[in-house]
Amino acid sequence: MLTINGIYTDIKESTYHYEVDDIIFYFSSKMYRDKFITKSEAFYLEEKKKLELKFNTSVECKVIMLIKLYTLIEKRGFRIQIDGQEISSIPRLKIDYVI
Repeated sequence: MLTINGIYTDIKESTYHYEVDDIIFYFSSKMYRDKFITKSEAFYLEEKKKLELKFNTSVECKVIMLIKLYTLIEKRGFRIQIDGQEISSIPRLKIDYVI
């Protein structure tokens, strides 16, 4: 249901979304979507830099960092699509690495 202020009370009904690569993020409000769009690139680059300094190696972590930012911004649920598969809860991610 969409409130008078343009907020979806059920994120499964939301039409507010933003696509990055093959990931679609759904938002309960236009404000949350716009906040995510504004912060996503800087947040990713900052977190990537922190990891690279900590581990002294190159790190590719865009998907994980964008999901983290999404959880920090979206407070009314969790709904993303990755390669067409809808995910409605924070996924457990397996991290593969090469030495």
